[in-house]
Amino acid sequence: MAPVSSNPAQGYSTQPAPQPTPRPYAASTNPLITRSGPSQRPYSASTNPFHAPSSMPAPIVVPAAYRGSYRPPSAFGTWQPQSEPAATPVSAVRRQPEPEPHAVSAVHGMTRRPTPPHPLPVPPPSYPGGYASIGSPPGQCQIYDTPKRQMPKPPSPPIDESGGLDICFVMDCTGSMQPWITACKQTIKDMIDALPAEEEHKRVSFVGYRDFGEGPAQTQGFTESVGDVIQFVNQQNAFGGGDVAEDIAGGLADALAQHWVSQTRTIVLIADAPCHGKRYQTQPEFASDDYPEGDPTGLSMTALMQACRTSGIDFTFVQLTSQTDTMQRELQHCYEAAAGPDNINKFELRDLREIIEQVGGMHAMGDGRGAHVSTMLSAAITPTIQSSYMQQQTGLQTYSPSVERMYESYSSPQPQSEPSPSMM
Repeated sequence: MAPVSSNPAQGYSTQPAPQPTPRPYAASTNPLITRSGPSQRPYSASTNPFHAPSSMPAPIVVPAAYRGSYRPPSAFGTWQPQSEPAATPVSAVRRQPEPEPHAVSAVHGMTRRPTPPHPLPVPPPSYPGGYASIGSPPGQCQIYDTPKRQMPKPPSPPIDESGGLDICFVMDCTGSMQPWITACKQTIKDMIDALPAEEEHKRVSFVGYRDFGEGPAQTQGFTESVGDVIQFVNQQNAFGGGDVAEDIAGGLADALAQHWVSQTRTIVLIADAPCHGKRYQTQPEFASDDYPEGDPTGLSMTALMQACRTSGIDFTFVQLTSQTDTMQRELQHCYEAAAGPDNINKFELRDLREIIEQVGGMHAMGDGRGAHVSTMLSAAITPTIQSSYMQQQTGLQTYSPSVERMYESYSSPQPQSEPSPSMM
């Protein structure tokens, strides 16, 4: 464009024409402008971190929650050439302070629009049982969209002389329970072998629960195939457990929702930590429980225990630690108050704490002494299933021998007998 004339006679302004704002670098080297012609950058295109060819490592992937607000480092301040830029991990990216809205940039000579506010933190993925923030102080955890869980429909009472056994294992599968999960496989084999051979229908189910934020309970439905159950248990890995209390209510609800059809029915709960709710904590003032008021999804431990007894299901609790003292007493009270003396179903406590201390305590279960775990678990569970079966045959409430006596019997060497013709 030609310069503006300064002749007053022509009616034009005598002020000199405005000149373009000089840039601190040539347009061809502006890293924010892409041209189709040959690159004029001070480094080759192969080292440009924002235009990596297919042979170079993938560019930085910005999480979906922050897309739209992320700015590359070169968009702030004066651009400085670099010969070999180092890859910057996403975790190391820091936001630069943005100028006030409609502030004029001294470098670019243009009005910079205000940057949208930072996105809200993205909560962890949910599941139908809801979830909580892991690691929050007790009683201060935030619940994100926790839907209510419905109480399962209680199973119909068993039919007299219908026969069969339904045994459901409900096990804590958080981080401290791996030795017990492994031992459970041998216990299931021992239990089935100890039951009368003339009873053809022996069905086993397994429910592995954890806590909110760690996914729903993992369930293997009732089956007569012991191999299928053991394969399922073998796939369970102990992990999780933010606070001490766990989602036992969710595990029991899944157990009740199974298809119960046999005459002899038993739930075996194996836990080293209590359920949620201060009434179940041994020391409520010091308890690590993100939900001191109880299950946040609406399930009631009282209703679950009552449904067990009115549905003809015996309840066996295998106690591993003193943290579950108060809970086991509450569960037993709820269970026994659900029906009168005419109901022969029973609550059995199988306390392994003394035996565990004798072999080194809970912390020793993961080393070589963990070989005792299988024997302990079998001594605690197998006799209760046998007594439940006998109870249904005689119509009289029957309890199993003490766990200490059974552990001594299971620990002593057993004489090898010749296999029977039916087993060959």
